Amino acid sequence: MSCTLLSLLPLLVSPGLARHSGGVPTRITFASPGARFDVADGNYDVTWAENSDDKTGELAFFYQPSNVPVGTKLSSSLHAGTPIPGGEKVPVEGDANVLKWDTSSVPAGSYFVYSVTQDPPLDPVASFSPLPVTIRHQGDPPWPAVTVDKPDVGELPSGVAFAIRWRASGASPLHATIRYGAVGTEDPPEEIAADLPMVGHANGTFAGCYAWDLSLVPLDSYYIQVEVKDSAGRSHSAYSRSSVVVDRDSSSADPKNVPTCADEPWDAGSPRSDGGRKGDDDGGCSCEVGRDRKPGGVSAVLLLGLLTSLRRPSGRRERPHTYPPSAP
Repeated sequence: MSCTLLSLLPLLVSPGLARHSGGVPTRITFASPGARFDVADGNYDVTWAENSDDKTGELAFFYQPSNVPVGTKLSSSLHAGTPIPGGEKVPVEGDANVLKWDTSSVPAGSYFVYSVTQDPPLDPVASFSPLPVTIRHQGDPPWPAVTVDKPDVGELPSGVAFAIRWRASGASPLHATIRYGAVGTEDPPEEIAADLPMVGHANGTFAGCYAWDLSLVPLDSYYIQVEVKDSAGRSHSAYSRSSVVVDRDSSSADPKNVPTCADEPWDAGSPRSDGGRKGDDDGGCSCEVGRDRKPGGVSAVLLLGLLTSLRRPSGRRERPHTYPPSAP
């Protein structure tokens, strides 16, 4: 090859290829919001760490009321976040890993923060904060916030049941509605159970657990949505960061290994008006029983006297729900 042609090679390579190094775009891991249910009024520090050796590309930061179902493409309309001022083009190679977000003009409510990594010629990728941050200005009531802890990444159910777990913050009492939908679709999710009470902690947060009977759920991979609402009607929704794979593998259908909520001390039932606790009459199971179930029967799998909703195998959506959740 002639010296002249060699000298022209840098001009023949696209700027993106010239900038890029490494095989995957950087996905960041949020530190805040992420460790706890934060409340902000004014400046809030969004912090993160890169989980890739590739330090090329730029980050753009956004916020929106809910995260998105697992498997949602970045091109989906569900990624409809509002840009965070000053966070439009943050170099990945920087060491500060902090973005000061002025929330003074953000309406009261709870929001997930997410980043989009631009690193041509690789496809952009999105990373969501695991917990939302609640914006509360002076005089505002506390807004609910929720995150789904189970299903977790790399976790598979037994095939016959799955213990859905979530945490929340807000004004007591809080009640939850649980829904599910097939991964890779944007059909409205279908309701599993509604009006579920939650257990309060001394630090002001709440926890919930629900044992989902999978015995008649069609074989597929599903995301979970949890919506919490307070007595004033304020609500917040979140999706699981992983999926529930319904396979009903006979080798894992041992009733002794069926996931339940009874093994978690923080979900030992909620107070009843008669002074007892939910769970006292059903063998001590901590799983809350939904009040809006489809007709069914007693699950022979859970062995704990749970009244469960038997899912129809057709996969038809019977109760439409709107998404994305309306902004506060």
